Amino acid sequence: MYGTFAEITGRRFPHLVLPGLVLGPFTRVIEAVQRRLPARWHYPADREAVEVIRRDTRFDDSATRKEFGLEPTPLVRSIGDTISWLVESGRAPRRYLR
Repeated sequence: MYGTFAEITGRRFPHLVLPGLVLGPFTRVIEAVQRRLPARWHYPADREAVEVIRRDTRFDDSATRKEFGLEPTPLVRSIGDTISWLVESGRAPRRYLR
């Protein structure tokens, strides 16, 4: 996700990458510490998110695509649209737009 944000905004987003087996048990500690920190310092991980990522859940949506004639919007475009909306609505600073 951070790589995608960097690609879209042209900005660097400091982050830490840890294996799921390490991060899983550590999320309890992270959650306890984050309750005492300002929101801007929060690490975007909780037990549920880590478990979803660890399971690497995938599914076949080909029948839905075929039946409804839909193609999903690429992730980069979706995130780019969201960042544009956040900036235009005053919820994020302009520096996040290229």
